[in-house]
Amino acid sequence: MADGYIEIPADQSTVEEGATRDGHAFLTGSRMWSMLERRKRAIWRAAIALALAGVAAVGLREIVLSSTFQLFGDYVARVDTPERVVALTFDDGPSPYWTPKFLSALDARGRSARRSS
Repeated sequence: MADGYIEIPADQSTVEEGATRDGHAFLTGSRMWSMLERRKRAIWRAAIALALAGVAAVGLREIVLSSTFQLFGDYVARVDTPERVVALTFDDGPSPYWTPKFLSALDARGRSARRSS
């Protein structure tokens, strides 16, 4: 042993625990390899998790920004008709405050409204 180094024969793959070579601590071969394998597996798992999260985020973004996405039922975005019509739908039903105002605004412009079920 010279200057804190341990001479390692070419056919010997392990070094005593705590021994140093080039300023780095060595573990026995099997422990060192198992530690490196665990680290590699952890890195791969993290990379796969990040990739899956990225794919999920892109997919969710596409769904959220889609103007015609509907989870259940059919979505009708456009119907070709010979007339110029606009279809308005209200999920909460007629409002006692807004419905009369809306109908009077339509009447003032000479337009009509009808209720369909």
